[in-house]
Parts: sequence; structure tokens; C-alpha cells
Amino acid sequence: MEKIKEADAAPTLPPTQFHYTVEQFMQLKLASEICTILSMIAIAIVGVIYIYMLFYHPREVNRVSLRCVIGANTISFVDHCMALKASHDKLETAFCHSFRILDGIFTVMSSCLLGMVGVHLFLVFVCHVHWPCRPDYILIPVAAFYSILANIVPFFNESLPAGFKRLIDADNSVCWYYNAFLDRTYNKTSWIYYYCFMFFIIVVAFFSSVAAMYKVYSDKTKNEQVMLQINSRGIGAPSPSTNDDASVPITTHNQLSSGHSKRHIHQRDSNPIRKIVARSLLYPLMPALTYSLGFALQMYLVNPNHTANYAFVMVSNVLARLAGVFTAMIFFADPAVQKIPYEIWSKCTKRTASTRPTTKPNATNHSDPPNVYISSSSIKPISFATQN
Repeated sequence: MEKIKEADAAPTLPPTQFHYTVEQFMQLKLASEICTILSMIAIAIVGVIYIYMLFYHPREVNRVSLRCVIGANTISFVDHCMALKASHDKLETAFCHSFRILDGIFTVMSSCLLGMVGVHLFLVFVCHVHWPCRPDYILIPVAAFYSILANIVPFFNESLPAGFKRLIDADNSVCWYYNAFLDRTYNKTSWIYYYCFMFFIIVVAFFSSVAAMYKVYSDKTKNEQVMLQINSRGIGAPSPSTNDDASVPITTHNQLSSGHSKRHIHQRDSNPIRKIVARSLLYPLMPALTYSLGFALQMYLVNPNHTANYAFVMVSNVLARLAGVFTAMIFFADPAVQKIPYEIWSKCTKRTASTRPTTKPNATNHSDPPNVYISSSSIKPISFATQN
């Protein structure tokens, strides 16, 4: 890493905007690796829960939102595996070149799949679109195409400055060093282009979720009013009667039935659709939380006289590597998923409780009574008969 700093000071290279010591760079690398491993563990737990649900709760798994979240988790897991390998690889290798391309595609696609949940709800509730097939058969290819489009400029416009060959053989972990830091200095246009596509996902997903939620709540209010009118005309309609006093208990019954119908409509209309739509606001929150600081850092580095603050870069680096943890948290925010860990735990405890105790205590309890029975009732009477 000292050779890297010497190469940065060479006149053939433009000055970098990350002026840190060797210890600071190693701390950034260590934090990146720890957060990457945490993300991989979180996504692995998500995979185990999802496989369990495929076998025991297939109907609850068969939802567009859950399939999009699982797709985002899978892509994020692959990206974190590549990032962990890149932290110990050289820049000149074929793997590092592939990682520089696929890392941008995978990060955009995982965020795009989460944003597609809000877009799907918008198309269903607001636009009343009837899908000709399963929606994810259309949404996932669209997300893949959008991710490739977001990385066209970084792919064709990326260039290494003159004299950069000195950095290639300087350190084994230069692939991580370049992709995390130096690339922001030498390819600023590509990074800004990339972040524009990323934040377009966040904006579209957010407003789609808000529009779908507003539509569901407005339809709920209209349906509740219609049902109250129907109940007031049908359930509580006064029956014809000649007795004037009969109108009093009828009115009381109408009021009671009307109040009961209001409670019944309110309970019946509190369906999980509104919760699903409201929860869709969480999906664009992950890319917004993960990449906002990175975007702010890149915009700050547009001015070549600015240098990156170490604490700001550390937080941005940690959030970017915790993308898998945030995606897993969105998966566990689903009510259908929240009960699964408790169900697995209860099954495991019941199974261990049923197989734990019974062999040795039962053996001692069944061995004692035959000895008492033989000595008291069988042996003594037989000996007394022989003496007579």
C-alpha cells in the first residue's frame, strides 16, 4: 500500500482525492469484509427460510412481492461473494475485470427488483392492468434490461489513466482499492450516470407505492360508505306495523344493527391488502439508505480540489456492504415470513422434548414391580405348599 501512495504522487497520475494512511485503508478494508460476511450470513438465513416455506407454505410463497425480494437477495448474495474475492485480487486479473462490470449490474438489479414491487402494485390497483402471465416473468427481464442500460456508460467510458500500470503490481488487493476509491476519481461521469439510474428506481418505486396506497385507502372509504348504505336500507329497514308503539323497539333495533354493521364492515375491511401496500414503501428504502451517502460523496468529489472525509467514506463503505442485511430485513418484514422462525423453533423444541427422556426411567420403573410381585405372591405361596 505504501507503493500505491508513491504511485499516487507520481506526476504521470492525476492526484487521488483519498489521502489516507496505510492503517486507515486497512481499517476500511476490514470493515468492508466484515459487513460483506454479515450480509452473506443474513441472505443465507433468508434462503433457508424460503426453502422451508416452499415445502410447508407454498401458497404464501406464491406472491410477486416475495419472489422479487428473493431474487434481490440471491443477486445480492452473488455480488457479496464477488466483493469478498475482489478484496484479495489484483486489478489485472480477468476476475477483477468481470467484477468491475457485474458489481454495477448486480447492485442496480437487486434495487430494481425491490422497486418493482411498488410498480406492480401501482399497475394493479391504479392502472388495473391484467397480466397475461405471471407478473415476475415480465418484471424480472425488465429489471435485467434496466440494469444493463444503467451500466452502458461505465462499461464503455471507463478508462485507466496513464501511468496506472504502477498501481497494478503494487499490491495484491488493488482490485478492491481501485473499485472502491480510485475509480471515483478517474471515472466521475460513469459514477454519476450510474447513480442517476439508481435514484430513478427509488423515486419511481416510492411514488408508485404512495399512489397505490392512496388508491387502496380511497377505495376502502368508498366501499365502506356503500356498504353502510346497503346495510341501513336492508338490515335495519322498518317493517310495516299498525301499532304506533312498535316503532320504538324497531328503531332501537335499527340503531343496534347499524352500529353492529359499522363494526362488522370496519373489521371486514381491515384486510391485509392495505398492509401489503403500506409495506411496499419499505422496498425503495433499502437502496435509498445504502447508496445515498455514496451519491453524496461522488457529487462532492466532482470538484477536483475536494478530498474525501475519512469518517464519511467509512460510513458510506459500510452501508454499501450491508446491502444484503437490509434486503434480508425487508424479507423478514413480511407477516407471512415473521411466523416461520417461531414455527421452526417450536418444531425443533417439540422434537427434542419427545426424543429426550423416556428410555432409562421407563426401564427402571418396569423392572422394580416384577421383583416385588415375584417375591411376595409367587415364591412364598409355592414354598408353603411344598412344606404341607
